[in-house]
Amino acid sequence: GNKYTRENSFLYDYYYNRYDDANADDYMDQTYLNYYKGEKTYEDYAYLTAQTPYIVAFPGKTYYEFDMSGQFVAENTASPIKQLETQVVTMISDAGAVIAVSDEEYRKSEVKNGYQFVGTYQKESLTTQHYLIDAAGASFDVIQQASIDNGTALSVPFRGYFVAPTSLRRIHIGGANNEEGQGEIDQDEQSGSLSIYGKKNKIYIQSTLDHDTTVVIYSTSGKIVKRVLVRARSKVVVEMPSRGIYIVNKQKVSVV
Repeated sequence: GNKYTRENSFLYDYYYNRYDDANADDYMDQTYLNYYKGEKTYEDYAYLTAQTPYIVAFPGKTYYEFDMSGQFVAENTASPIKQLETQVVTMISDAGAVIAVSDEEYRKSEVKNGYQFVGTYQKESLTTQHYLIDAAGASFDVIQQASIDNGTALSVPFRGYFVAPTSLRRIHIGGANNEEGQGEIDQDEQSGSLSIYGKKNKIYIQSTLDHDTTVVIYSTSGKIVKRVLVRARSKVVVEMPSRGIYIVNKQKVSVV
C-alpha cells in the first residue's frame, strides 16, 4: 500500500526536449515527450526490511530504453547532442542516517524448500552444495568440484550465495509476478523458461532460457498481433494496441 513519488526527467532533458518537432508524429509528441517530462507516483511500492537478505539486480549496459554503456548516440534531433559517458548507479541513505556495525559478519535467510540465501562481506570457501551468481547476473550456478580443487570456489564479498540440494545445475532468477522483476526463483535445471503476464496495456516476457527465442502474440481469433525476439536471460516489455485477451506461448494473457 506504500506510494512513492519520484521525478526523473533525465531522458526528456537530454533527448526529447531537443527532438525535431517538425518530423515528430502525434504519438511521439503526446506520449513520449509527456511521459518523460514530469514526476511519477508508483503504487504498492515495496520497501526493504531490516536484516533481511535480498537479491538486487542493477542495470547493465542497458536498462529498458536507457543506455548505461556510454555508447549511445542520439539521432533525429534538431541540434547535435553531446554523447554521454558511462552511467553510474549509486545507492545512498537518508541524510543523517546512522549505519551501525553489523552484529554478525553475515545474515542467513530462513530455509525454504531446502534453499537458503546467505549474504556475506568476505571471501568464503564454497562446496558443491553452494550456488554462486554467474557473470551475467541472471542465475546462481552450482559450484563445480574442479573449482574446489583449484582453489577458485570462493564467495564474492557483498554478493550472496545459495545453499541448496545438489540436484540442480542452476537456479534461475525469475520475474513472473511484477514488472520490476521481483519474482520467484525458477528451479528448472534444464534450459530455463518463459514467464509471461499482462499489465497496464503491456505484456511482460521474462526469459531464463539459455538461448534467444521468438515469441508470437496472437489475438483470440488466431490472428498474429506481434512477433517478439526475446534474448537469452532478458526481459521484454511489449506495448499492446488495445486491452483484451491474447494468446502468448500457448497461454492466455489478460491486458488491462
